[in-house]
Amino acid sequence: MNKSANDTRIPLNSVLYCITELYYGQNKYQYFNKLLSNVFKRGNAVMKIMALNLNSYQEDNQEEKFRRIADKIIDEEIDAMCFSEASQRINTPYAHDHIREDNALKIICDMVNEKAKDTYRYAWDFSHFGFTIYEEGIGIITRCPIEKVECRYISKTADTFSYKSRKVMKITLWDDDRKINVYSVHLGWGDDEYEPFEYQFQQLDQWIKEEPEVFTVISGDFSNDYNTRYYDMVVSQAYIDQYLQANPEGMNDYTFINPSGIEFRHAEKLRLDYVFTNTNDYRAIDAKRFFLEGDRVSDHVAIYVELEKAA
Repeated sequence: MNKSANDTRIPLNSVLYCITELYYGQNKYQYFNKLLSNVFKRGNAVMKIMALNLNSYQEDNQEEKFRRIADKIIDEEIDAMCFSEASQRINTPYAHDHIREDNALKIICDMVNEKAKDTYRYAWDFSHFGFTIYEEGIGIITRCPIEKVECRYISKTADTFSYKSRKVMKITLWDDDRKINVYSVHLGWGDDEYEPFEYQFQQLDQWIKEEPEVFTVISGDFSNDYNTRYYDMVVSQAYIDQYLQANPEGMNDYTFINPSGIEFRHAEKLRLDYVFTNTNDYRAIDAKRFFLEGDRVSDHVAIYVELEKAA
């Protein structure tokens, strides 16, 4: 049932969160998720992940496309969606903190919460200026309470005036007693002379391995195709391409479409976006792509993976 402007009902997950805030203080996130998981049983524990590069406000009919993304989050009951090239204009008034009124994730999350049965929240951070008029960043929308947000530059430069600077966001969530880290990423091209993929991936890999015991999802735009040594570099470090776990024939399922139809990086269509995990503690049971040609919302398509907890 859609929420109306006069609907004063409070979602059950919000009530439970307030209770755990009162009784458990700083440990509220862990206890909240225990309580929530006992109320909202989803059969075998599953986690639905989606990723999309938003193309930094370069789309026609942008609001309508944001709406379609929001509707997809609701329809698929996404647990966490990782975004790159999520932007806000530099001259727009601030809504709160560092978030401006036209922040792409703020708009999408607000649209989701107009209709969703669960309350969604988002985290966003500024990476660099784009097209001179945007603050371009990285972020995540999730229906899970966020225990912690951490962002780091993994590029050699942290210069916000360099479009090659790359920042990654990590959020920490809980599934029952299990801690989960979700990384939203946007890495550079493998053959870049000044900001090579190899260096950035090494920084990311070292960060992830600071907590080797934590189940980790790494999702987003890796800027390198499946048939490259840069993809091999990732899987050589034991990261699992979960899209292929559920769809073994999908190695060439493109996620980038050059709108001009001209070959870009030696191809018109490339597989650049992935969902990797550090273990098979959760394993993909379904994988799809959304917003393909004829239904596009960006120059990238969205990738979706449904992960099921191992017995």
